[in-house]
Amino acid sequence: MFKEIEKKVFYLAAKNPGKNLLVFAGIHGDEPCGIYAINRFMNELENGTWNLKNGSITFAYGNLDAMQARTRYVDYNMNRMFGLPGVARDSIEYDRVRLLETLFTGKDAFLDIHSAFSQAPDFMLAEKIALEIAKSIGPSFVVSGWENFSDVGGDTECFANSVGVPGMTYEAGQHDDPIALENAYQVLLRFLSVHGLIEYEFESISAKQLILSEVILKKSETD
Repeated sequence: MFKEIEKKVFYLAAKNPGKNLLVFAGIHGDEPCGIYAINRFMNELENGTWNLKNGSITFAYGNLDAMQARTRYVDYNMNRMFGLPGVARDSIEYDRVRLLETLFTGKDAFLDIHSAFSQAPDFMLAEKIALEIAKSIGPSFVVSGWENFSDVGGDTECFANSVGVPGMTYEAGQHDDPIALENAYQVLLRFLSVHGLIEYEFESISAKQLILSEVILKKSETD
């Protein structure tokens, strides 16, 4: 069974050594897909549907206050704070980000699950360090090049890569769309499977790669 090692941070290790994986959900409090995927997997594992063969899993929920309020964030966008200890020091998100940063130590791969306000296809964001794994997991397509926009920064994936942990960000689709919820769950299973933690067979088709050339930032929630 999973052990809660910090508030809404859950850990489980197999008897056999293997990859140590880290998965985030709820970095934005109004994005339920990752929370659904993690909750479903933990429940099914404890019911015997899944068996952890090797390695370890750490699941962490991100912005707990925003999750409770069902809003993207409370004081500051948590996904613009990682690796930037001088940003938003007075925000309610600050201490949680610093805690989440410590979880990357000793990890072999990282997945952050998100969703969108509007209808959208699923896709993965990944750079060279994690590109082949991201493509094999089966999103509609993979976007690379976010790391070239260092003036944005502060996101979980770039932080993971900066500390040597291959990171990827999955966008599952529209928040409450049943298809997006299932997308998130399937990608979680595939992420665990390709790293050897569970037995899960799926058809691996290398996804098309797109290169990001421009970033347009929202100035407010109404943009």
